[in-house]
Amino acid sequence: MVQGANGIDIAAVYDLLVRVSGRLDVMAHRLDNLERQGDGQTDKLNELVATVNDHTRKLDELAGVVNRHGQRLEDVSSGLTEVKRALSEYHGSVMGQGILLTHVMTRVERIERHLNLDPVPL
Repeated sequence: MVQGANGIDIAAVYDLLVRVSGRLDVMAHRLDNLERQGDGQTDKLNELVATVNDHTRKLDELAGVVNRHGQRLEDVSSGLTEVKRALSEYHGSVMGQGILLTHVMTRVERIERHLNLDPVPL
């Protein structure tokens, strides 16, 4: 600061205040721009949050569907095991009967030959 004979130079103080005021105006303008940019970013962020929430909801629904299908697959697997067991029992029974029938047919053919009988067509 410049001091004159009568103390501080008012013109110099005024000039300094004008420069400070100008810089404050520039800074206020910059802050306004940053605030607008921040508001725009907040809007974009809110849109992204809404999208993520929507996707989360859809994924939860899909997880429920997958769980239900998993349960159904377990039911089908259990049913398939039962069918295999029943088929195996049936096959064993049929094969056993088939072997018995073949054995009986062989014996009948031997008896027919022994008695000199004509074979009976089936």
